[in-house]
Amino acid sequence: MLTLLSAVALLQASVVVNGTRYFWLDDDQMISMRYARNLVDGHGLVWNPGERVEGYSNPLWTLVMAAVHLLPLADAHMAIPVKLLNWGLACVVLLLSERALRHLLPKPGLALLALLLTLAVDLDVVYWSANGFETTLLTALFLLVVVRLLHEWETGHCRPLTYLLLGVLPLVRSDAYHVWAGAALLAWGLSTDRDRTRRWLALSLAVPALHLLARHWYYGEWLPNTYYLKVAGVPGRTRLGAGYLARFARRYCVPLGFAAVGAWRARDRVRWLVWGAAAVSTVYILVVGEDLFEYSRYVAHLVPLLLVLAVTAVTEVTRRSLLAQAGLLLGIFASVWCMVGVSSVGSLDDDNGEPRHGLVTGVLIDRFTRPESTIAVVAAGNTSYFGRRHAIDLLGKCDRHVARLPAHPNGYIGHNKYDPEYSLGLHPDLVVPFWTDKLVIDPFAIEQAAAGGDEYIAAVVSSPIFQRHCKSNPVPVPYLMEHNSVYVCDWSPELSRRTVWQQPEVGE
Repeated sequence: MLTLLSAVALLQASVVVNGTRYFWLDDDQMISMRYARNLVDGHGLVWNPGERVEGYSNPLWTLVMAAVHLLPLADAHMAIPVKLLNWGLACVVLLLSERALRHLLPKPGLALLALLLTLAVDLDVVYWSANGFETTLLTALFLLVVVRLLHEWETGHCRPLTYLLLGVLPLVRSDAYHVWAGAALLAWGLSTDRDRTRRWLALSLAVPALHLLARHWYYGEWLPNTYYLKVAGVPGRTRLGAGYLARFARRYCVPLGFAAVGAWRARDRVRWLVWGAAAVSTVYILVVGEDLFEYSRYVAHLVPLLLVLAVTAVTEVTRRSLLAQAGLLLGIFASVWCMVGVSSVGSLDDDNGEPRHGLVTGVLIDRFTRPESTIAVVAAGNTSYFGRRHAIDLLGKCDRHVARLPAHPNGYIGHNKYDPEYSLGLHPDLVVPFWTDKLVIDPFAIEQAAAGGDEYIAAVVSSPIFQRHCKSNPVPVPYLMEHNSVYVCDWSPELSRRTVWQQPEVGE
């Protein structure tokens, strides 16, 4: 099931442009891919050569992407090995989940089947894997640490490698210290030698400490630029985080209920420690607020353990009735499938940043503009990766100034900081505002966007610089005008070249 869904998602996230099939990842992940490619090309771990801004929040995954860029592949196909690697990691998640289950149920029977089937259709496993996120690596690494800790608890033998892997967690995602803390709590609670465990835990922090020093040396900052963009200065974070947690609890209410009952009945140390790890992540979310994405990326690493606890609890309370056990396990599967499961191949679609149109736009920019041209983009990932031009990120993920601005109220996380006058004042040759031309020239559409969820786009297209210097110069390509309009600023040499752009042949 997992392999079939991954194959469908791979083909689904592709488009044929002028006879070549191109593959993409989530738009944010394509930002990391641009950093990775620049590193391999000798420019350093940067968004634009010569500018050191840490616009990614997944350092280890970005380095994995850099290794992928050593392969002799064109840009069109570079997303394929990333997705294949993520498919392999998703399979590892299933295998490690089985190992964790067998620690609680040496003979799991139907519980194992229910666990694996539920994980294979759970979008908190499949979605992140299918769209190239680092979440799958983080989940696999966290589960590996948990399984090793459980084995060490049973055997009484402590292995240093476990704590080295524990220390790597905050490198997969820069904010994964809460994941480290949850695993550290498990290590501490299961330890038979607290002094030794304390020393190993302290040593495990040497890995992220070295990364912090490296970041400060290379970027001149202790925290990534994404922290300033998505957390600093954002009002109402606790309220947003509470809503995020409530959504998770609603979707997983059935397995959460069984897992809680099982922990209460068994009074087992392992189960209470897993709940403790969940509590750590809960506090983290209440501090930083919500995530942009629909599914539960911040706690996805805990989903396999939650389901392990749930199917274990059902098995323990229904030992005398196989029929009742099968019915309750089916209930867990059905509840997850209905609430957060793959209901169709369309549910694997990631429309963050309209990646299809961003990719086609980038391909055209690469073909029809001068190599020294500069682009200003709202959806930065695919357009900038495939466009291969110096890029100004209008939403600030790769811009220090914008990331440190006060957040606009009621805006989406990561889309609520912008300063078009500053960004367009850097004199880009092209502006890609993430809108069709008919919306850009419609004052009513701009007014509606300013009052709704697209305030950031309205701010760009209504800014005095854009109105005065760019709006009247759209690239006259029907595909772009209808899907992702591109505007040439009147100070740019590209103005005389915009008529040479040609309509692409785009197909499925």
